Amino acid sequence: MEKQDIQNYINNFRRVFSSRLKPNVGMQSTVYPFDSGAIIVFELNLNSSNKDEVRTLSKDIYDAFKRTNLFENEKGEHLHSFAGTNIILIKNKIVLIKDNNSSEWTLGAVDNDIYKIVKPSDS
Repeated sequence: MEKQDIQNYINNFRRVFSSRLKPNVGMQSTVYPFDSGAIIVFELNLNSSNKDEVRTLSKDIYDAFKRTNLFENEKGEHLHSFAGTNIILIKNKIVLIKDNNSSEWTLGAVDNDIYKIVKPSDS
C-alpha cells in the first residue's frame, strides 16, 4: 500500500470520526505497514494534538503486531493471513488491521469501519 493512500485514509477517518467525539479530543495515529497490509493504531486523548507517524515496513503481520507493543502474549505468531479490515478496541486506542486491497482504503471503507466501531450493540 502506498504511503499516500494510507495518509488519505487516516485523514478521512479523522475527519469523519472526530464529529462523533467530544470537543478537544485529539487523534494520534501510528502506522505499522507490513508485506500485505498495515496496522493503524489511533490513540484518542483529551487536549492532545493530531499527529501521524508511519513506522518502517515489517516483514509480516506477526512482526508488525509485535512492534505495536499492545499485546503481551505470543498468540499472534499463528496469524499468517487475513482479509479485509479487522478492528480491535483497547482502552483509548482503535486498532485497525487492513489488507492491501484498494477497496479497504476508500472513503466508503472509512464510513464502514467507523460504523462498526460506533454502531449500537444488540441487546
